[in-house]
Amino acid sequence: MSEKNKIETIIGGNVYIIQGNEPPEHMHKVASYIDKVTRDVKELDIGNRMSTTQIAMLTSINVANDLMKAREELEKQNLENNGFYNEFNKLEKENEALRNKISELQTEITRLRSKTK
Repeated sequence: MSEKNKIETIIGGNVYIIQGNEPPEHMHKVASYIDKVTRDVKELDIGNRMSTTQIAMLTSINVANDLMKAREELEKQNLENNGFYNEFNKLEKENEALRNKISELQTEITRLRSKTK
């Protein structure tokens, strides 16, 4: 079993120890993103009326929203890529058919030239 990586990070002004299988650089990147979203939520709390739980919940909602948007964009890109892939395959088959036709015509030209000599 592989050893888990462990990092210390600050999110929303609190120190957290995060442990996981991902490389430490990735874990720091994730923690930094969560910290940014948390700070953005805190900035909206003008009168400091939100509890830590409410801030964490709104942070979770914002992160989930970003995730869903990214997944939707990825799905859109996948559909577009599939369309390009299908078009490429269609053109590749057309290209092969045209090459075969050229070969047939070259054979026919050679045959006709030999008849006229």
